[in-house]
Amino acid sequence: MNAEGCRRDACGTSEETQVTRNAAIFGGATVFSRILGLVRTALIASAFGTSLAASAFFFAYSIPNMLRRLSGEGALGGAFIPVFTEELEKRGQSAAIRLANSVALIVSLILAGVLVVMTLALQTTAFFFAASKKTVLVAQLTQLMLPYLFFISLAGFGMAVLNSLNHFFMPAISPAIHNMILIAALVFLCPMMGTTKEEMVYGLAIGVIVGGAIQLAILYYPLKKKGYVLNTGVYFRGENLRKVSRLFLPGVFGLAVSQINAVVDKLLGFFVRGHETSAPSELFYANLIVELPLAVFGVSLGVAVFPSLSRLWASERMKDFKRTLSSALRQAMAISFPATVGLVLLRDPIIRVIYQRKAFGAAAAEAVAPVLTGYAVGLFAYTAAKIVVPAFLSLQDSRTPMRVGLAMTLLDFGLNCVAVFALEIVWGLALSTSLCAALQTVILLYILRKKIGLLGGRQIVLSVLRIAVATAFMGIVVYVALKAVGYLWPGAGGWEPVVELLFPTVCGLLSYPLFCHLFGVGELRDVLRAFRRGEST
Repeated sequence: MNAEGCRRDACGTSEETQVTRNAAIFGGATVFSRILGLVRTALIASAFGTSLAASAFFFAYSIPNMLRRLSGEGALGGAFIPVFTEELEKRGQSAAIRLANSVALIVSLILAGVLVVMTLALQTTAFFFAASKKTVLVAQLTQLMLPYLFFISLAGFGMAVLNSLNHFFMPAISPAIHNMILIAALVFLCPMMGTTKEEMVYGLAIGVIVGGAIQLAILYYPLKKKGYVLNTGVYFRGENLRKVSRLFLPGVFGLAVSQINAVVDKLLGFFVRGHETSAPSELFYANLIVELPLAVFGVSLGVAVFPSLSRLWASERMKDFKRTLSSALRQAMAISFPATVGLVLLRDPIIRVIYQRKAFGAAAAEAVAPVLTGYAVGLFAYTAAKIVVPAFLSLQDSRTPMRVGLAMTLLDFGLNCVAVFALEIVWGLALSTSLCAALQTVILLYILRKKIGLLGGRQIVLSVLRIAVATAFMGIVVYVALKAVGYLWPGAGGWEPVVELLFPTVCGLLSYPLFCHLFGVGELRDVLRAFRRGEST
């Protein structure tokens, strides 16, 4: 039996099945992390609402968070994983670990330099715009949270190493630790910082730093268990380092387009008439809800499929490469379609249950609802991009995603300007991000087909049509269930939002698998089977 046969038969599983199982393990751990993230943000909403303090914190937090996506788990991870996997396949683990140590040291030096430059820039900004309370608060919060960039970027790099070594649980669960630290900071530290919201928010910034440091520290044991050791021969030159650098710089735009757009959205939000202090927080609250299904399924599939695609490309198994990619895309659509419909139909009870209390009132909930819709309609595109972009990086082609990503960033900026200065609507910022994500995915799929040949497009289209029909019927069930709540539970009182959310959600969760069975959507069955296996792994 040849090596390929071993991988698919004697070794017990095909690559596409392994991808789904790894995604299930990652997704299961991510569910816990994201639920804690929702609890964290719900507490922030209760304490700060859509005030200037909340908007300043979310905008300031988005800057190191975006840079973390570039330097840690985003472009660097995308550049590192294919080269590390190739080194692992061809020269063994010791050579791969030497490469990882060299990259980690170089990244640490670069991050230290970035921190110094950004600190000087922020101090200069605060000095020249001292009369602007909003600018000073943003600059000070950003400067305070800059060390988080160093810790979380190295943590993201550690996650990339673990994923390449087929370990997915700890990288997925480590953000939960960060969220726990932020919740503790919100409850205990913020009240100690002062009485006003602008004073209390500094406690959250300190929590961000501590959480990042702990998130990095807890990765040490799983890395050591997988055979990763420090100081095994660091070098600063070599073909593999050149490969990483060639993939890294173009990959910044290829993988981080959505993060760059999110920062631009929040910045322009400060200029929406009537929402000058609330728009950035409205965007953050809405985007966090959409990120829950995206992280659990889209990011999980993307993280799991990347090392597999890299291995298949390195071993020249192109047929399996295409099959694995097609399977991941179809599974992503089987989850993102119903998730989108659910988010749009149930947006009001979702926001009321998660956020509406104390400082976050009915007016804030009403403002966030259309923003949530704007982000939700692009969920399928965000999910697909998490799979398609790693496919290019597996081919060690980061220039194509860079070019397309740069074009989409410019288009998104133009649409954002129309939404802010001409239409004066916050939800237009979210909708433009979704439209650009959809266009980016279509263009990348077209280029990928031209690059490597047929991707099983007929099978993908037929699957998407069946998924769309099943989703449409599920949507009807959810809509009817939502309308029936008032007749079935007329005396729900303060529990009305909870009932409005839970009853239609349960109806949707029960009806969608039934409709998938009726219309032959096998992808949902594969995902559910993988989650059961992942939980027992």
